[in-house]
Amino acid sequence: MTKRGLIIASFLGLAFAVVATILLRTTALTASNDSIILALDVVAGGIAGRVILGRRRPFRYLTLGIVVLSAIAAGFFTTTVTTYLLSGTAIGATVASAVTGGILYVIAAILYGFAGAKLGVRLVSRIGLLLLLLLAIIPGLNVVGMLGFAILAFVRRPWATRALPAAS
Repeated sequence: MTKRGLIIASFLGLAFAVVATILLRTTALTASNDSIILALDVVAGGIAGRVILGRRRPFRYLTLGIVVLSAIAAGFFTTTVTTYLLSGTAIGATVASAVTGGILYVIAAILYGFAGAKLGVRLVSRIGLLLLLLLAIIPGLNVVGMLGFAILAFVRRPWATRALPAAS
């Protein structure tokens, strides 16, 4: 993905996250709004899963796994929040949905750990990016996470290879 593509994707994900958060916090939550919020958060989570990798991608299946698992985890977290807001109590389905979203996030994080190591991303940077991904898939906090990815899309440097020493 080019730098321009990363910038466009991250701002598109940020727009989806902002609209979903506005709908979540300002409107009367109904089944139709719930579906719209869920769709927006799933798309924003998928975009965050792709933007975390930067310009290069390690293997097709690792990339696809990170994107899909991030999107599905965002869907489970959104379902947890909207179910809690609609019912007003934490029932068993709400807790199960939160746990499932957490497990899917951990699997996506493990996949990114392998992908980041393959791409040569330092451990501290990987941990920071995984924290941004966690923020990007939790409803309400997803605006902060996607804003972080939008800023990183501008700041990230292209992959540079070291020059080999001259043979003597």
